[in-house]
Amino acid sequence: MYRLSTMVFLGMTGVALAQGGSSPAIGPSGATGQVLRSHVTSEQSIKAEGTVESIDRQLRALVIHWDDGSYSTFRAPRVMRNFNNVRLGDVVEVEFQEASVLSLVRGGTVPSGSGSHLSRAHRDERPHGENVYVTQQVATVQQIDAATRQVVLRNDETGNVRTVNVPPSVSLDGVNVGDKVVVTSGESILVDVRPSPTRGRQAPR
Repeated sequence: MYRLSTMVFLGMTGVALAQGGSSPAIGPSGATGQVLRSHVTSEQSIKAEGTVESIDRQLRALVIHWDDGSYSTFRAPRVMRNFNNVRLGDVVEVEFQEASVLSLVRGGTVPSGSGSHLSRAHRDERPHGENVYVTQQVATVQQIDAATRQVVLRNDETGNVRTVNVPPSVSLDGVNVGDKVVVTSGESILVDVRPSPTRGRQAPR
């Protein structure tokens, strides 16, 4: 499950050129050309679980006692349906993930754009929600100056042109004018609520 924050694409293209090798498991979406290099350049995953200590239904806010012993106020996002079904003692699980994949593509076309996927609980289900947002931006290599180690890139969507200084540790071998530099980014948030382990149990007689 990947989610990526929006990034300034041309500012990251030097990182794309800095990656060597290849990985067949990842790559840009919808590319019809040859993917020469493709790497996860940043990845983050945060997961937390805790118990509901108090509820403000008007503000959609929960005070949660997290498993690490800390307390904090959690504002439930709108993607989390059935908030009114949350009860004291319920267990809240929150997971946030983001990642960025940078690729070098030769030939064909690579689409740019964005998309999202929303998954929410049905009316009769426990509170739950997941939202995934993905963006993909593309730039074309316009010029390569091996002596000064500078590469000129044009953003395919905006037409903006930028010169990127490539560090000496990065090999420019195999990078040609017309190649595409692609950043595919995504981010996701998942919120799930499980009933308290003691909910529904009968008190001992």
